[in-house]
Amino acid sequence: MLRNALIFIVLTLPLLLGAQVSDEHDDLLREANVLFEEGSYVSAHPLFSQLVSLYPKNADFNFKFGACALQNGDDKSKAIKHLTYATKKGADPRSFYHLGRAHHLNYEFKEAKESYQDFERKADSKVVENFDASRQIAMCEFGSTLLSSMTDLVVMDKQETSDQDFFRYFDMENVGGKILVAPEELQSKADKKRNHRSVIHFPGDKSILYFSSYGKDSSNGLDIYQATRLPDGTFTDINPIKGSVNTQYDEDFPYFHPDGKTMYFASKGHNSMGGYDIFKSTLNGSGQFGVPKNMDFAINTPDDDIFYIADSLNNSAWFASGRSSANGNLHVYNVLVQGLPSVLIYLDGMFISEIDPDIRKARIVVTDELTDRPIAEIYSDSFNGDYLLSIPKPGLYKFSVEAEDSPIRHEGVVEIPVFDESVALRQELRLVAVNGQQKLIIQNFFDEPLDTDLASLVQETLRTKAALDVNATEELIARVKAQEEVGPALTIKKDLANAALTAGFAEGSTIEQVITDGIEDIQKIEDEVQIIEDNSDLAYSYAEDLRRGADKKLIQAEARLNGVDNDNMPEYIQALIDYTQLVKEAEALSVESYVAIETADRAIAFAQREKQRIAELAGNFDKIETAVANDEFDVAVEGLRQEKDRLNVKGADVGRDPKADVLALADMKEDEQQRILQRVSQFREDERLLINEERRLETSLEKTTKKSARAKIENELVQVREELTITHQNIRNEAAKATDLGSAEDLFRRE
Repeated sequence: MLRNALIFIVLTLPLLLGAQVSDEHDDLLREANVLFEEGSYVSAHPLFSQLVSLYPKNADFNFKFGACALQNGDDKSKAIKHLTYATKKGADPRSFYHLGRAHHLNYEFKEAKESYQDFERKADSKVVENFDASRQIAMCEFGSTLLSSMTDLVVMDKQETSDQDFFRYFDMENVGGKILVAPEELQSKADKKRNHRSVIHFPGDKSILYFSSYGKDSSNGLDIYQATRLPDGTFTDINPIKGSVNTQYDEDFPYFHPDGKTMYFASKGHNSMGGYDIFKSTLNGSGQFGVPKNMDFAINTPDDDIFYIADSLNNSAWFASGRSSANGNLHVYNVLVQGLPSVLIYLDGMFISEIDPDIRKARIVVTDELTDRPIAEIYSDSFNGDYLLSIPKPGLYKFSVEAEDSPIRHEGVVEIPVFDESVALRQELRLVAVNGQQKLIIQNFFDEPLDTDLASLVQETLRTKAALDVNATEELIARVKAQEEVGPALTIKKDLANAALTAGFAEGSTIEQVITDGIEDIQKIEDEVQIIEDNSDLAYSYAEDLRRGADKKLIQAEARLNGVDNDNMPEYIQALIDYTQLVKEAEALSVESYVAIETADRAIAFAQREKQRIAELAGNFDKIETAVANDEFDVAVEGLRQEKDRLNVKGADVGRDPKADVLALADMKEDEQQRILQRVSQFREDERLLINEERRLETSLEKTTKKSARAKIENELVQVREELTITHQNIRNEAAKATDLGSAEDLFRRE
């Protein structure tokens, strides 16, 4: 029934959007829509391609063709074009989500976040619940952060295959063992229900196997499990692995390296930049896996990247990825484990003529000062003077600048400093008049890199690098070997004065300033924890007030009904109306009380986690200060890098603030609460009628003496009481559903 209703809606939507579809295309439209709603985007793609060609202004066709094109591996810009048109023409709000995915996969993280947020605002709450827009927004944040450090990979081989057979293309000669589908004995009931069979690396000489499973009830998504294989081939000790690997999101494709301590796995959680990212975690002495580390770009992309397997000597590795793949296929890559550091330096500049402010366009030529090799030739924007330059490495560069319609060429030399991560830097090229002569002033603001989404500046570079075309040459392999033997060239002297710079902080940063800023953060967290604990106490008190209010309303309801004469029908009917209203009010107070308690419980748990985080931060700062006192450069850098990692993901935290969580919950669930209360009200009305019927039958039973008549009444009474029991259970069930629903906006606003 629901499926038929859905099909009816999607078939009539084009008409509602003002596009007339001729009768001859009805069957085509019906088939295309059914495939789309089933999620068969690849099969629906050619059908919507035909429909959008016939009806290019139909917003719904543009939406669905764009979504299908995205899944079919078409050029992302094509999907963006059609989805953008659909969103502007008022298509299904889901078009905003698919537009977000298109931007996301195209490394346009800022635009992706905006589209995801538009989807959350415009779509019905029920629809939003079926998508993961909030998680995608977080992934965009992570992506922007992870792209600050990149590695160029040496690609030995690349092949496209189906997503069912991809692992058969891995060459295991230098790895050992085999890749197999996990035996049925390792499948839980939830796995079988979802038709999930984990792909595993079977080492052959090891008794412990690692695999993925939904566990007993799939409540935590896919997690990484381990099992001990006995000599007779049976399995025992089947449990999730201990430590920090598993999250509330999916983890899959585990590979335990022969070094006996490193686990590689794919996860949609942690700080994934989109879909599955590949992470590695280290097993400690207590049998727990530590905090995972993202393998970074270009191993990982906003698409699915899975099953990283490195050989025993860590020379080469195999992995699979959905990037650049069509029709649900995957590419399988063979790469050298050791990559080459890749630091992108971009100058986000502006040309300004103080001689003639109306002139914004200028020709800018950059050459290497030492070799005279040309680096770039660009023009600043004629409207605002903006320009963007890509500089290949630190060093000296000569800038030649010619303003529009001017025969004068101005030159200057710029020194690009060393950075250990990709950065965007601000620069201004100013033409000024000095003693009647034109002069070029180059102002470099290199001390503090721009706090900007680097991906928005370098999308084309990222797309090219992410493609991972085969590029292995003798020269590249030799460079990797040289790096393995002597390590990366040191560009920063091992001096505590340079420790902050070595750890990734901006040039000019000091250890003292890093610690001072960190202590300020600790104080802010402590203040937040105090507010949360105070508000939690208020929430518990508020819940108790609500519960008392609900009890009082129920007492009033019973008193109102018991205090009337049943023979006086007008008075009795009014009493029933009053009774129903009081019960409704009591139910609403009860639901709100449940929400208040649940909110306070979550807030207290959050406060406890934050206190643990405060202790960890304080401990790290103590370690840094001790290292400085003992002149231990490496230890200080380790602690500073830990702080830098914290700051990198600080802005990407989502859902940290329980107050914001509650308010968002209130906004999303308000309609659902009303529906629940309506159902409860209906059940209360049924309860009232059944209670009246029960009383009537009991009265009749008391007055009846005939055996056959009494038997009939007793049967009816049993049925009524059974229905009354079911109704009571329905009321309890609906109240339980309301526990996580309802408006809780006032809980953290009470003074």
